[in-house]
Formats: sequence, C-alpha cells, structure tokens
Amino acid sequence: MTAWVDVGAVLQIAGFGLLVGAGLPSLYALGIRLLGSRPASGAPAAAPGPARRAAAVVCFAVVAGAVVTGLLFLLLQS
Repeated sequence: MTAWVDVGAVLQIAGFGLLVGAGLPSLYALGIRLLGSRPASGAPAAAPGPARRAAAVVCFAVVAGAVVTGLLFLLLQS
C-alpha cells in the first residue's frame, strides 16, 4: 500500500468489475448458444436436447440471480 493508493483494494475492484462486466454477459451468451442449434445445410433446425436446455436454464438463473442481488444491494443499502 502506498500513501495515496491501496493497491490491494484497486485490484479487488478491478477483478470484481472484470468478473461482472465480462463474466455475466459471457454466461448469458453461453445460455443463448446452448438453446440454439446450427443445422446442416438444408436440414430443418432441431430443438435442443434436455441436457442443453437444462444447462441454458442454469446459465440464465445465475445471471438473473446476479442481477437481482445487485439491485437489492443498491436498493436496500442505507
């Protein structure tokens, strides 16, 4: 720690910001990707299997939980 900047605190904030700023959108994108399908040329698109659908729901639940937690943290802070 220097006289002006607490380097440990700065690194904690940067790490959390990176996790939330890049991790949650990536997890949401993974959920979207799990729900989609890329059919072979000319073949009709098939619905995702139950395992992929369950994994996508877990991804969306984690993202929704993080959003609700953040909102509650902001709204209930007194």
